[in-house]
Amino acid sequence: MDHRKYKKMLIKGILEFQTKNQFCAEDLKSKSIRALEIIYDNVE
Repeated sequence: MDHRKYKKMLIKGILEFQTKNQFCAEDLKSKSIRALEIIYDNVE
């Protein structure tokens, strides 16, 4: 899996698991992979 596919997977997971609509896809696309990993681990 290359970094683009990994980033898309993280964004998709965040958008699916969030319950309070904290994030939108446009905002997540501008974040680094490490930031997305942290958000993914802590999303409610």
